[in-house]
Amino acid sequence: MTTSLNKLAGPARRGEWGLTVDSLTRPSSFSVLRYADHSKHTRSFVEVLTLPYQEPDLELATHLAEETEMPTGVARQLVMALASKLASPRVALADPRP
Repeated sequence: MTTSLNKLAGPARRGEWGLTVDSLTRPSSFSVLRYADHSKHTRSFVEVLTLPYQEPDLELATHLAEETEMPTGVARQLVMALASKLASPRVALADPRP
């Protein structure tokens, strides 16, 4: 896996919040992560919420903000950042299946 794919595989992160999927190529669930602090180097986190996968949109952002202590603006940023990762051409190239 190349460095850029490693970056894509990591969670979208804003401050102490993160959002990730179980698989970039065939996602089936989202996980909301809460890190110990705002430092981008912090690796320790708690998985706050797991949801079935749906297309990332503003409705998902609203749901995340309602279900966690996450500010709505941060939820929107995370959903949009994750949507960008999933739409990356590099992700499609990494998938060996048609």
